[in-house]
Amino acid sequence: MKKTLVGAAVAAAALAAQAQTPAPPAPATNAISNTIYGVLDLGLTFVDDIGGEHVLQGTSVGIQGSRLGFRGNVAIDPELSAVYVLEAGFNPENGTLGQGGRLFGRQVFGGLKHERYGQLTFGRQYDSLVDYVQPVTANGTVGGAYFAHPYDNDNTNNTLRFNNVLKYRSPAFGPFGLSVSRGFSNQPGGTNNNSMTSAGAGYFDGKLKVGAGYLQVNNGGLAAAAANPAGTATTDQIFASSRRQKVFGLGASYLLGTFKVGGAVTRADYQGVNQATTVGVSYKLDNYELNLSYYASPKLTLSGAYVHTRGDVTGRGAAFASPRWDQLSLLADYQIYKGLYLYGELIHMKAGGSPFAVAANGGPAAKINLVGASSSDRQNLARVGFRYNF
Repeated sequence: MKKTLVGAAVAAAALAAQAQTPAPPAPATNAISNTIYGVLDLGLTFVDDIGGEHVLQGTSVGIQGSRLGFRGNVAIDPELSAVYVLEAGFNPENGTLGQGGRLFGRQVFGGLKHERYGQLTFGRQYDSLVDYVQPVTANGTVGGAYFAHPYDNDNTNNTLRFNNVLKYRSPAFGPFGLSVSRGFSNQPGGTNNNSMTSAGAGYFDGKLKVGAGYLQVNNGGLAAAAANPAGTATTDQIFASSRRQKVFGLGASYLLGTFKVGGAVTRADYQGVNQATTVGVSYKLDNYELNLSYYASPKLTLSGAYVHTRGDVTGRGAAFASPRWDQLSLLADYQIYKGLYLYGELIHMKAGGSPFAVAANGGPAAKINLVGASSSDRQNLARVGFRYNF
């Protein structure tokens, strides 16, 4: 009888101990999100005057640059995530990579994002002016590269992309946000030899969007004096590399029913242009843009933009001191099917004042962005194309 009672007691104690022992924790599971996306933009472009000749070309320069991208997010905890973007630009006309043949030439970066403290990333990234001013310009929203301001002098069309960039983007403070960027020179003893600093801020409440930004590049590009190819800007496609580039921008847009009206003002200041071979040349270019979009139906958008640009050139002589440009751009964009669009655009540019690029008659030459200069002060472009977003 005693053995039975002792056995029962031992069994009861064992069961009680087992009930008090917590179950082993379930293995941690991190939510992982990976997205593949892209754009294919193809079309025919007619230009009435490039060096005195007209041309009809099959080109991939359209509303959106063709690209293939990969975007990921790994949740570390409910508020903290690891993020990455790898985005390749390419030319669908011939299958080659864009941005100088780089595998991920448009952008490639990784970092951490915290819901309360913001996002910190490092890699090849856009500057902060592109974050907040580009989205209120016509070329940054509806029109693409041909709509850009002359020579894309203010970089609102991403002509310059930057390596070695550390960027911080704040969380949304209601409708407000900001970002700061620093592109490193990577040169011992040459902190500012091919470096970049940028900052921007914006407001968006669903209808009203306001953006401001600043960009400074020090001795950027491969053509610069004491060139540093390991720095932030490995090419300078806007002008021959300058000792310093400063760009300021401010703009806004407002959605009113089926209309969206917007505008932007930018100033680009290039000091010591082509300083490796020339001394004392600088450009100041002021851009004034008005744009309008009409959402005629859920599938059809009609857009237009007018840009007036005034220049102040020093170091090239009085004959080149005061160039100016006026550009009118029109676009019709129609959605055929989900993600598939057909579009047509018309652009007219007139150059005036002093010649910036010299025409065949010695006067100012017109030059729409990414198109060769005309033989006169006028140039017209027409394009029909389609794009597919996936």
